Amino acid sequence: MSITVAEALRIGALRQCKLLAGASGINNVVKFVDSMEVPDITPWLKSNELLVTTGYSIKDDHDAFVRLIENLRHVDAAGLAIKPRFMGSIPDDIIQLADELGLPLIEIPMEVPFIQITHPLMKAIANRQTASLEFSEMVHKALTTVELEGSGYEDIAKTLHTLIGNVVLITDRHLRILTMAGPLSILDLPLESTDEGSGTERKLRIGKGQLDAMLRAYGTETVRIEGCSWNFWYRPARAKERVYGFVFAIEQEKTLRDLELIALEHATTTATLAFLKQELVREQLKMVEYDFFTELLLGSITNPQEAHQRTKLLGWPQPPWSLVVMDVDDFSSYIADLGESAIRRIKDQIRDIIADETGDEKTIFALMGKSDSFIFLFSAKAMKGRRRMDESIEAAIARLRKETGLSMSVGISGQIDDVMGIPEGHKEAQLALKITRLVRGAGSIGHYEQLNLERALLDLSGSEALKQYHRETLGKVAEYDSTNNGQLIKTMEVLVDSAGNRSQASKALYIHRNTLAYRIKQIEKLSGLSLSNPADLVTVAILLKVRPFI
Repeated sequence: MSITVAEALRIGALRQCKLLAGASGINNVVKFVDSMEVPDITPWLKSNELLVTTGYSIKDDHDAFVRLIENLRHVDAAGLAIKPRFMGSIPDDIIQLADELGLPLIEIPMEVPFIQITHPLMKAIANRQTASLEFSEMVHKALTTVELEGSGYEDIAKTLHTLIGNVVLITDRHLRILTMAGPLSILDLPLESTDEGSGTERKLRIGKGQLDAMLRAYGTETVRIEGCSWNFWYRPARAKERVYGFVFAIEQEKTLRDLELIALEHATTTATLAFLKQELVREQLKMVEYDFFTELLLGSITNPQEAHQRTKLLGWPQPPWSLVVMDVDDFSSYIADLGESAIRRIKDQIRDIIADETGDEKTIFALMGKSDSFIFLFSAKAMKGRRRMDESIEAAIARLRKETGLSMSVGISGQIDDVMGIPEGHKEAQLALKITRLVRGAGSIGHYEQLNLERALLDLSGSEALKQYHRETLGKVAEYDSTNNGQLIKTMEVLVDSAGNRSQASKALYIHRNTLAYRIKQIEKLSGLSLSNPADLVTVAILLKVRPFI
């Protein structure tokens, strides 16, 4: 821990000195002590230096005195200690300038020799540096032992707590607490449960905006949590531009010193290695899971007993499940000018966003990338309802659009009650994806179970008679819109949605009834259908539904 000006004023003969100005810089760090007896010392000034002088060389040059104060502040010097033996007294404007700049200006009594200031202070600095090196060596040895012999996060937290005396937390990147060391109970912390009802997993109650800032941090920072008076020092466990988790030290009763923050830094490096080891194990399991999931999708596994045994070994939650296919819209155009490594980074980013926004391993599993698609299984039990599943997928789509400009379309299967139903669930999700893109466009979500009519219409779309009838009716209306930048198809859609009620339709279109009447007349002329005839209106409704599939 470094010595500050405030501490220096309690060492040796500095205790007899008087602080004239610059009290706001009282916590400036003193690393060096030097003297000045030449007029222009600017080239030799250093940061964190306490300059000691009689001022003899500038006693008759007021401007030089001003420049000295300004230059000391410019290099972030610790302060200026002056014995005004040759100038009688320090000018008031110099005192005012030092105060404005926050540069500690110290007056040395005439009877105090410089040696009684410099020697004790330099000795104290050396002792402090020695203590710092000894502490760093102790930290290094303790954490190296943990790396070689420890059992993981728990030993890292206990070791850091022993070194600094403060409560220590290690969390994953979502702030879920992995371990804790110190006198506090976990229930004393500002927490929220991530597993509603059971409370088996806990995470720090930190807002999303704060977490986003923490994920961008590189050094040791602090964060305050609403409703909590403690200061949380943290450092991200970062490797290869990815944050795997955080190591926290809580200032509850004891303020952390510089040396203890260094210990936090060392412990975070050790924790990062532990995260990377765990990631390696996880990646190996993912490879096994990827192979198994691929075999299921291809229908290569025909033995139900084998399939059930492998799901247990992989720790998959019990059914029912939903299979989800998320496909990047127009990905080929987006990556056209990118190299392979850049494409890989984007795919990794998409995967991380999906994993972050859709839940944990109990909610989604078997997440795999396939070209520009991402396939995974949702646990219906863990998600507790289709609405929450949709909300989490929508959050992933929104974040992806915000961070990359990309959009994704999504197809979701019906309920899968057994592992052997995964191949059929995959077909359902692919079909739902195809239909929702056709009907609703890019960036939409389609549930297989909610697309019964659209699935039937897709089957009908291959009929040549239906295609011919569409060309002779709505096809002519669509051609008119394309040529004249018209709104006739839109008018038909609104009129159908309004069940033929023209007053309601005109309001929905924000047009006058006469304008609507004119458009209807054009539609009837082009299509040969009467929109006043209920039977023809039903025909129009069917043709509009089937139109995306033709």
